[in-house]
Parts: sequence; structure tokens; C-alpha cells
Amino acid sequence: MTRRRARYSVLTAITILLIPVPKLVVQEWTVRVIDQLGVPVAGIRVSQTWENYTFRLAGGSELITNIEGKATFPKQRRFAPLADFGFKALANVVGFGAHAGFGTFGRVWIDNESFKGDINRTTEFLAADCSDASCTAAELVSELRLPKQ
Repeated sequence: MTRRRARYSVLTAITILLIPVPKLVVQEWTVRVIDQLGVPVAGIRVSQTWENYTFRLAGGSELITNIEGKATFPKQRRFAPLADFGFKALANVVGFGAHAGFGTFGRVWIDNESFKGDINRTTEFLAADCSDASCTAAELVSELRLPKQ
């Protein structure tokens, strides 16, 4: 093996084992909350949750809508060496076999605790989802309409 080839092999191994690379899990997601007349509603709590089953990554957060009725969740990226991503994907298959899950699922939602409405609507909520490529292909934009009060 030549010196050049040996150096290249060492650099490749270091890159794969040690240097973190980004994995985009969910794009930036803007949610607009409106009332029954289409008027933006400020001060509404909006939640986001996401999970990547392949690499066992998960997260979530909450924001409050601004004066335009919007809340924008930032991109969700995770950094790890390629070997780590590969190991997690392999462990997913080996650990769960035929029941292994793959891909990404994301959700944004509001619930009735965020607005003053009928107390009987305790289980009512509004949501939008993304899965797999739709979570990462382009920025996500969802409009959620509050139920009649």
C-alpha cells in the first residue's frame, strides 16, 4: 500500500468514525392559527413533536403565536459521525426485526387549553402532520383553525 493510499484510508476512517455530519430531521415549520372567520389569533400555544425511527432521534417544543397568528419552529438537525448513524440504523433492524420502524414523523398541534372555549371540548385539538420526505423536502407551512366557541 502506498503512503498516499494509507493516508487516504486513515482520513476516511477518521471522517467516518469521528467527524460529525448533519442529519436533517424536520425542516423549518411555520404554523398559522386562525379563528372561524380566518382572522389570525395571537397568544395561542402551539406544540411540535417529531421522531426519526431509523436513527432513534426525537424531540419537541412549544411556541406562542405572534400578532400575525404565527409560530415558526426552527429546523431540527442532529449531528453525529456517519458510523453512529449507521450503528443506530443497524441496531434498529437487529433490535426490532420485522417490527422495526423507519423514517420520520412530525406533528404540530394546538389544544383547547390554549384558548378560552367551551369546557366540554377537553379532548378537541387541531393538528398537522408530516412524514418521511415531506418532513425534509421543503419548509413546512400549516394553517390550523380554532373550533367555534
